[in-house]
Amino acid sequence: MLTLYQEALEQSPEHILIAESAAITDVSLLITGLTPSNEDYYPTIVVSTLMSVIRDQSLTHLHATVIDAVMNIYTTLGLKCVPFLGKVIPGFLEVLRNSAQGREEGYFNQLAVLVRTVRQHIRPFLPQITQVLSDLWPRVPSAHATMLSLIESIARCLEGEFKVFLAPLLPHILGVLDQDQTPRRAASERVLHAFLVFGSSAEEYMHLILPVIIRMFERQNQSQSTRKAAIETIGKLTKKVNISDFASRIIHPLSRVIAGNDVVLRHAALETLTALVFQLGPDYLIFIPMINKVIFELASLDM
Repeated sequence: MLTLYQEALEQSPEHILIAESAAITDVSLLITGLTPSNEDYYPTIVVSTLMSVIRDQSLTHLHATVIDAVMNIYTTLGLKCVPFLGKVIPGFLEVLRNSAQGREEGYFNQLAVLVRTVRQHIRPFLPQITQVLSDLWPRVPSAHATMLSLIESIARCLEGEFKVFLAPLLPHILGVLDQDQTPRRAASERVLHAFLVFGSSAEEYMHLILPVIIRMFERQNQSQSTRKAAIETIGKLTKKVNISDFASRIIHPLSRVIAGNDVVLRHAALETLTALVFQLGPDYLIFIPMINKVIFELASLDM
C-alpha cells in the first residue's frame, strides 16, 4: 500500500494533496455538525478544497485553474455562495498579489464579475480589495482599464457608500489623466467615464477632480476628441453632483473654448454651459456679461 501511495504521489502530487485536503475538510465538517444532508455541505467541501490549493505555494501552477473553478461556482450558484466569501476573497487576493506578470488583468476581470454577482455582500472585503488595487496600480499600468472596471462594479453595488473606499484610489485614478501620453488618450477617456459612474460618491472630491478635467480641455495639444470628452463630462456631472461652488473655475475656461476657432468644441462648451445654467439658477447672473461679450464678438466675426 505504501509503495502504491508513493507511486501515485510521484505521478501526480497535486491530485494527492487535493484529495487529502478534501478528506480533512470532510472530517472537520462532520465534527462541526455539517452533514451530507445539509444543502451547503458539498459546496463547502469544494470551496474549502479549492482554497487549500490556493494556500499551497507548491501548487501555484494550479491557481489559475482554481480561480476559474471558483468563478464557475459563483456564476452558477450566485448569492447562495455568499457565505463562502470569507474564504474565497482572501485566497483570490493572494493569487492576485503573487500572479505572474500579464495575468493580473484576467484576475481583475474575474474579480469584477464576482463583485457584480454578490453585489452589496462584497462590502466587508472592500478594505482588502482597495488595498490590493492601490498596491498593484503602479505595477500593472496595462491593467488600469480592467481595474477601473472593477472599481466601477464596486461603485454600482454600494452606491453612496462607495465614497469611503474611493478616497485611497482617487490619487491613482487622477494620475492616469495627467500621465496618459497615448495619442488617443483612451485611458483618460476611460477615467472620465468612471467619474460618471461614481456619481454622488465623488461629490466631496470635486475639488480634486474638476481641476484635472478642466486642464484636459484647456490644453491645446490634446486631441479634439479628448477635449470634447472632458467638456461633456462636466456637463454630465451637473446631473449627478452639485458643482455650483466651482462655477467660476469652470465657466471662465469654457468661455475661452467658446471664443476659440474649433466649432465642435464650441458646441460642446455651450451644451455644458447650458447644463450649468440649470444647476446655478439665479447664481448664473453674474456670468452673463462675460458670456454675452464672447457671443457678441463671435457674432460680429461671422457678419
